[in-house]
Amino acid sequence: MKYKLGRVDDIISAFNSISQKQDKANHKLSRLSTTVSSINTKVANQVEVLRSQVYLFSSDMGWLGIWDIASGSYKGFVNVGSSSSGKMTVAGETGQVFLLAENGNKIFIIDPYLPGVTGAFQFDAVASFAVSPGGQRIFVSQNSSSILTEVDAYSGKTMRNFNLPGTGLHLTICPEAYMIYFSVAGTKAVYSVQYLAGEVAKVFDLPDDAVKMAPYKFGNKFGLLVLSGSGNTAAITKWDKSTDTTSTVQVANASEIVVNPFTGQNYVASLNSIVFRALDGTVVKTVDLLDQAKQLTLSVDGVNLIAVVSAGKDALLVDTISGVVSTGPKALYPPTQKTAQLLLAHAQFGFASN
Repeated sequence: MKYKLGRVDDIISAFNSISQKQDKANHKLSRLSTTVSSINTKVANQVEVLRSQVYLFSSDMGWLGIWDIASGSYKGFVNVGSSSSGKMTVAGETGQVFLLAENGNKIFIIDPYLPGVTGAFQFDAVASFAVSPGGQRIFVSQNSSSILTEVDAYSGKTMRNFNLPGTGLHLTICPEAYMIYFSVAGTKAVYSVQYLAGEVAKVFDLPDDAVKMAPYKFGNKFGLLVLSGSGNTAAITKWDKSTDTTSTVQVANASEIVVNPFTGQNYVASLNSIVFRALDGTVVKTVDLLDQAKQLTLSVDGVNLIAVVSAGKDALLVDTISGVVSTGPKALYPPTQKTAQLLLAHAQFGFASN
């Protein structure tokens, strides 16, 4: 067999060229893999950091304090100006903090890693708001309006409007079903809006108007725990989504409720006590705070309850296993060396109502 040397040389040259390109491609893939690994490590580290962080807003000073439970100290502060009111939620996938301040007229987006304000959007008078898990969308209900507005969290542009049966309160997101649950004053009921299709429906009735809504998702169980009424008429209604059934238990003087996604327990603030309850409503234990919890939230890992108590006092930590109470975030804010009026705390990923 005879070979044409010129053609063989061409083949060898082409092979070498392909080999070189493959080497370059492999090098690029290796660099990309290293970059992705670095990003994943950074994200994992950030998520781990968030597990021990609590955010507290001082209404009189306008400082958002970032408290680290593990070290027992503040890690940083962001100032957004004093405000007569403040509501807060955290985007579940990014850890961004969304803080409603400036007397209920502006929502600030805060990066807790910097920390610093990365965005702010003006509104007339926010009644309630919720944030999508990735932090891309803000759903806003404004006072004296039956419109729920979907806002792009990057541009502030209005994406869609939904017509509700009244002003939406206690907005609570269920991202798996693209559903937002809410209440309307005077209706003694909970409603939902499917934010892909825009369908609005009444879900279930309450013995009184809602005060607080807490979603639960434990194992294959999903639903809502809704605190309604006040004083001796305060009650907690459990709605099971799978069976579409409700059950109501009277809990006198209940004022706050949060749910532990790891155990299914829920914690109810009642006067100077925290009542630990199983998902079926059974009382597990009662912990005495010696003060009334004005705000109650749960750390991301579910280990600690954080209770904001009387003005000028340090917040309290409550161990969710033992019930032991200890001193938590300090009321003395280092930037000013003055005692802050702690307005609210938030630590958990999730979508508790505000």
